[in-house]
Amino acid sequence: MERRKYILISLIFLFFWVGVILFFGTRNPEESSNQSYFVYNVIKSI
Repeated sequence: MERRKYILISLIFLFFWVGVILFFGTRNPEESSNQSYFVYNVIKSI
């Protein structure tokens, strides 16, 4: 049972991550640049 739970959580995370990649991949270049700059500043401040 524990193994099935691990596999289910892994698959959910995998589909979520694929969705994130596809979502950001469909952005136009200007919007993508703005998002990248925002993420860079957040990481830099940490």
